[in-house]
Amino acid sequence: GFTTETETTFAGAKTLILSRLLRARVDTGCSLSSFTFTRITDKDLPLLHEWLNREHIVEIWDGPVTHRTDLEQRYNQHINSDTVFGYIAKIGDQPIAFVQTYHAAKVGDGWWPDTEEGTWGIDQFIAETDYLNKGWGTVLVKSFAHFVFKTHHAKKLMTDPAPTNLRAIRCYEKSGFKVSSQVETPDGTAVLMILDPND
Repeated sequence: GFTTETETTFAGAKTLILSRLLRARVDTGCSLSSFTFTRITDKDLPLLHEWLNREHIVEIWDGPVTHRTDLEQRYNQHINSDTVFGYIAKIGDQPIAFVQTYHAAKVGDGWWPDTEEGTWGIDQFIAETDYLNKGWGTVLVKSFAHFVFKTHHAKKLMTDPAPTNLRAIRCYEKSGFKVSSQVETPDGTAVLMILDPND
């Protein structure tokens, strides 16, 4: 086979952005190598249930989950799906956060605007309060972005924080995402942000 000029350009751009992500550091001295990602199984559901009912998570995620059966129905798709992938983010052996990625063109009943093949969405939250407001959010986003580019062969990433979630928007901006537009999603108005290796 052969490699086209476009493919070579994309590969070079992708290598550049991944190398920048790998070199990233924050004031705390933590690095992207701090995090590992393990796909969730049914054994993680008790922990996820406890996390989703923490006050700071309820404010930004899907609200409290009262019954374990509701959680199981909601997150079984992450366990068995080939389009939505949920992971527990750990530092060493300690679970710190929940992260998920999804094939944007294959979810949401096609409501994502002008979604190109190879576009993956990401979402995440840090559950452990000891890791809040210390720069770990940016490290988590950068680390997971690198993971999704490499593991899922993504061509670009997207995310959709609420317009009022200024902390998340700033975190994504520091991680290389750029504001694209304001969109209407099934969960309400959101800010569409893109991380494109070619930019």
